[in-house]
Amino acid sequence: MKPEEIRLLMKDYETAPDDTVFSQATVAAVRRCSIFTVERDRWAGTGVPFRKMGRLVRYYKCDIQQWLAEHPVLFSTSQYPKKPKRPKKLKETKEETELTTGNLLEEDKSEE
Repeated sequence: MKPEEIRLLMKDYETAPDDTVFSQATVAAVRRCSIFTVERDRWAGTGVPFRKMGRLVRYYKCDIQQWLAEHPVLFSTSQYPKKPKRPKKLKETKEETELTTGNLLEEDKSEE
């Protein structure tokens, strides 16, 4: 989008009441990202909550504001909240592997 289009969309967004619905172009302008990013986030379930109105996808201003409040602007990757570490897999001992493999082989023989 051109800078003038972004400015117009932002002006419309800022002056609109909370119950106004907006297109994904406005959401992209508010988030300062591409329309493709808005679409991808919607598909992944991580974007701004949306409503389908027939074939159209629309976003309420109050939903946009809430989403923005929950996703603060970060200036560095070190500010990104860390994900909890996954528990380490326990390694099977050689004897445990042989026991489970041996049990499976014995079951196969008994079925024949």
